[in-house]
Amino acid sequence: MCPQAMCNRSPSDPNVAGHPEVRTVPNITLAIDEECLQAGREYARKHNTSVNALVRNLLSQTARRDSQDWLTECFELMDRVGGHSDGRTWTREELYDA
Repeated sequence: MCPQAMCNRSPSDPNVAGHPEVRTVPNITLAIDEECLQAGREYARKHNTSVNALVRNLLSQTARRDSQDWLTECFELMDRVGGHSDGRTWTREELYDA
């Protein structure tokens, strides 16, 4: 069984015990109106993720804005995006005109 499938199981569960790569995380309940939830599901589907991951990422980004690692997090995000200018450069004036 994959570790992600076991992440919500109790540490005393025999399928989790002895597997340090499996970490348990608390479950929470959110009250979200149906329209917002549906929009979140569609967004998650289009971006190949889950509503759970969207909420987790939003909380992580919001709660960690004050962290000392913000610059590192910014560079990691830029690396993950994978954008490329194809050699194009801009002047300072062109950037401010955008």
